[in-house]
Amino acid sequence: VNNVVFEDKLFKAKNYNHDQRDEQLDQRIDKLGICILEGVTNEPQVAGEVDAIAIPSFNQFISAGEYYETLFHELAHYVRFNKMGIDQNLIADWKVYYKEELIAELAASMIAKYFKINFDQENTINYLDYFVRALAESYEITNIQAFKYLKQYSKHACETAELIIKL
Repeated sequence: VNNVVFEDKLFKAKNYNHDQRDEQLDQRIDKLGICILEGVTNEPQVAGEVDAIAIPSFNQFISAGEYYETLFHELAHYVRFNKMGIDQNLIADWKVYYKEELIAELAASMIAKYFKINFDQENTINYLDYFVRALAESYEITNIQAFKYLKQYSKHACETAELIIKL
């Protein structure tokens, strides 16, 4: 079991995943030039204070597909904040936070599909559903009305996914 210290917290990495990494995809991700701190946290996140992405270790995910889809989600956030001019401080507003979560998840699933990564699509649907409902509640509208926002956000997700794939 690996021990990793991050922000004065000690994490014990559990090995759930017995899949193999995709070396070609890892090399392509490395070429993006984005610092990815793997195994330093149990919660994936864009660590803006150190200009990096923090993500649990590969073996903590149930499958390679879940690892890569999660990494693509965090890459989408990173690219939106650092390459597309989205102010990361705006996510303090819950409506903006929900929007960015929806865009990042849509972009991640598009990137995963592009690279033919097998991931849990039901998990993605549940994630999107959760944030659409949260968005509906924050705007005090119906879930059906909130799905109209999802359609708008899919355009931003496409732009984000295309930029990451082209990098």
